[in-house]
Amino acid sequence: MSKTTKLTKAALRRKAQAYFLLRQRGKEFYGDADEALDALLEAGVKPGQESDLGGGRQATLIDNFQDRNTVFRPCGVRRFELKPSAGEES
Repeated sequence: MSKTTKLTKAALRRKAQAYFLLRQRGKEFYGDADEALDALLEAGVKPGQESDLGGGRQATLIDNFQDRNTVFRPCGVRRFELKPSAGEES
């Protein structure tokens, strides 16, 4: 059985306000990430192409629809995304 924490009305209001603020910030960050990804695509980055992230890390452009017309995930799916990976340090 979980323990319930009692909050005052003011504390509940602050928590609810924080919730909506954080959700809005998340939307803004996703928008910024989409713009950065679009800039990479416009610059000619192709699926399978790696980009150096520094510190021995790489990111590969992935085409989520490369081999299919439908992708099932519990959220919206962009066609392209960057997949980070640990690169080999030289």
